[in-house]
Amino acid sequence: MEQLNQYYTKSIYGDKLIQSLNLTRPKVALDIGFGSGNLLHAAKRRWNDLSLVGVDVDNENIANARSKKLIQAVELNGFDPSLPEIIYERFGPIDLLVGNPPYYSRELDTDAKTILKSIGLLDCLSKHIKKVPAELIFLAQNLRILSKVGELGLIVPAGLVSGEGG
Repeated sequence: MEQLNQYYTKSIYGDKLIQSLNLTRPKVALDIGFGSGNLLHAAKRRWNDLSLVGVDVDNENIANARSKKLIQAVELNGFDPSLPEIIYERFGPIDLLVGNPPYYSRELDTDAKTILKSIGLLDCLSKHIKKVPAELIFLAQNLRILSKVGELGLIVPAGLVSGEGG
C-alpha cells in the first residue's frame, strides 16, 4: 500500500483549533484527509447542528466513518483538481474547513500546478522547482473549496508560515 503520510490529530488539539475560530453558526464542516475525524468531532462539539463531511483516500477511514454515521465520508483524492466542483455539487458551499495535511515533498505535477495556479500560488514558486511541500498544495486546495464567508482552520508546520526550516 502506498504511504499516505497520515497524522491523526489528538482531540485536545482539535478542540483548541476549533475554539480559536470566529464563525458563529457554520452549516457544513469539511476535512480533507479526515483520518479518524477528530477535527470534525471537535467542530460538532462546538456547533451541535453542524453537518460533517470528510474526504479521504484511505478506505479504512471511510468505512470507519460510515459505520458510525456521524461523518458523510467520501472516498476521493484530496489533491484532485476537480475536488472543489465535486464537493460543491454534493454538499453546496462549505463555510468551515478544518484539517491536518499530509507532510511530505510532492512532485510538482500537472495536478499540483493546476491547484496552485488557481489561487495564484504557482507564480510564487521558482520555475526550476521539481517538488513542493504537500501541505502547500493542501492549503491551496482548501482555499479553493472555502466559501467567501467561511473560515479555515489548519494545523501546519511553523516553517510553512514563517519560511524557516525546523
